[in-house]
Formats: sequence, C-alpha cells, structure tokens
Amino acid sequence: MNAILSNLRDPSWWFTALFVTIIAGVASGFLKEKIEKLFSSLSSRYESWASARAEVRENVVRVLAENPQFLALAYISVVAGLLIHVLAVIMYLVTTLFFDAASHEAVSGDAGRFMIWEILMPLLGVAATYVGFRATARLSLVIRALKLYREKKWLPNCAVTLACT
Repeated sequence: MNAILSNLRDPSWWFTALFVTIIAGVASGFLKEKIEKLFSSLSSRYESWASARAEVRENVVRVLAENPQFLALAYISVVAGLLIHVLAVIMYLVTTLFFDAASHEAVSGDAGRFMIWEILMPLLGVAATYVGFRATARLSLVIRALKLYREKKWLPNCAVTLACT
C-alpha cells in the first residue's frame, strides 16, 4: 500500500496517467458511435437504446447543417469546450506539481495531504477527462454537420478532412 501511495506522489506517474486518460477520452469521443454499435449487437435492449440515440444524433447533425448560424454557434461552443478541457488539464498538472513541490508544513497535517492526494487529485483528473470526452463527442457531431452543410452547398470538404473530396 505504501508503494502505491509513493507512486501517487510521483509526478511522472501523474503525467503518464493524465496523457493516457487524454488519449482515451479523445479516442472514445470519436469512437463512441462505433462502440455503441458493437454493444448493440450484444443486446436487443441496448440496440433499441443505441438506435434511438443515433437517431437523435442524426437529427442534431441535420438541424445544424440546415442552419449555418446554429452550426457556427455549435462550432464556437466546441472550441470553447476544448479550451476548457486544455485549461482543466493544465490546472490538473499545475496542481499536481504545486502540491508535490509544496513543503509539508504548507499542507496542514495528514488530513490535508489525504484530501489533496486521495480526493482532490482524482476528482480533477476525472473532471479533465469528462470535459475532454464531452468536447470531442460534440466535435464529432459538428464535423459531420459541417461536412453535410458543405455537400448541400456544393462546397469542397477540404477544410474538414484536410483533403479535397
């Protein structure tokens, strides 16, 4: 147990864990629909829930593609969400380094260290991961809506896919 606690106080462990959660959060945001399709093949109950969610997502994409003002607002919202995610990650890293570098007298007693390492740091990590997941899930919808909008207006999709189609 002491080895686990000493690993939690090691900043390299936190950096590694943070980058793994960032990659997992971003990947899961983009792979969410594929994961739902995989799970829906296992259960009919989940399949009906996943198909209803897919229909809602398609309606959102269609509505965004039909209204360029809403599409622009959604895009701004996604960018703001990604900026909040970056700020949450920076806050997480800075807080980890600050509390690790702080003298033991700066943190009052064992209860203060427990609150920081056992409660605050995992909560900050979960919050940063959640914000990143939500932002990338919305980014996926906005990118699909932007592609649909460009197709309806006979515009090339160069800006979306980085290769003209």
